[in-house]
Amino acid sequence: NKLKKVQRRAFRIILGNDFVSYALACEKLDLPTLKSRREKLTLNFARSLEQSKQYRQMLPPSRTEISGRMTRSSHKLDTIYCRTLRYQSSAIPYMTRLLNM
Repeated sequence: NKLKKVQRRAFRIILGNDFVSYALACEKLDLPTLKSRREKLTLNFARSLEQSKQYRQMLPPSRTEISGRMTRSSHKLDTIYCRTLRYQSSAIPYMTRLLNM
C-alpha cells in the first residue's frame, strides 16, 4: 500500500495536470499496475515450485494424484480449505488459486 502511494505521487509529478487516476496513469506511461506485477511474479514462483522436485510437496496435490482419474480439471491442484481470511490470503492458498485459474 505504501509503495502504491509513492508510485501514485511519482505519477502525479511526472504527468502533472494530466494525472486523473492511478490506472489511467499506468496505461499512459505503459507500466503495469503493482497488483498485476505481484500476480505475475507470484505465478512464476508458483510454477517453479510446481516443477521443483525438492519443493513440490509445499503445494497441495493435483486432482489426478488424489483420485487417480483423468478429468477435465485434473491439471488443477486440490483447493485448500481456508477457515479464516488471513489464511486465505497467505502464500500457499494464494499460489494455488493462481495456478488453478
